[in-house]
Amino acid sequence: MRIACIVGAAALSALFVSGQAGAGQFGVTGAAKSEISSFKMDVRERRRQREEEHARCGEPISVAGAARITAGWAKTLAVKAWKEQVRFRYGEEWMNYDRAEVVKEQCEESSFGGSMKRCRIVARPCKEVF
Repeated sequence: MRIACIVGAAALSALFVSGQAGAGQFGVTGAAKSEISSFKMDVRERRRQREEEHARCGEPISVAGAARITAGWAKTLAVKAWKEQVRFRYGEEWMNYDRAEVVKEQCEESSFGGSMKRCRIVARPCKEVF
């Protein structure tokens, strides 16, 4: 059975390579060809957009800032920690938090004091594109 499948697959691929088997023989109509072609273009466009996005934005960086009395102060320290990590990994031109794609910002009570807050940030650094 296995040999028959291999031989059948080889014969089928030989037909397509030689051009003897047309798309109509296998039930693919002109509309379906157009739809497949359109799908391939969509895939290529999405891939190109993703590549451009990765050229503009880096991988997400996750940090936790120091615990402080207010959430605002804790967030300021978390952003500072994020910028330090970005500078270390990507360089100074990527450090602008306002340009970053923020995935998650979360401030909650610190584990060593109910009145203290600690913020965690996950964000993708992005550089300005000219």
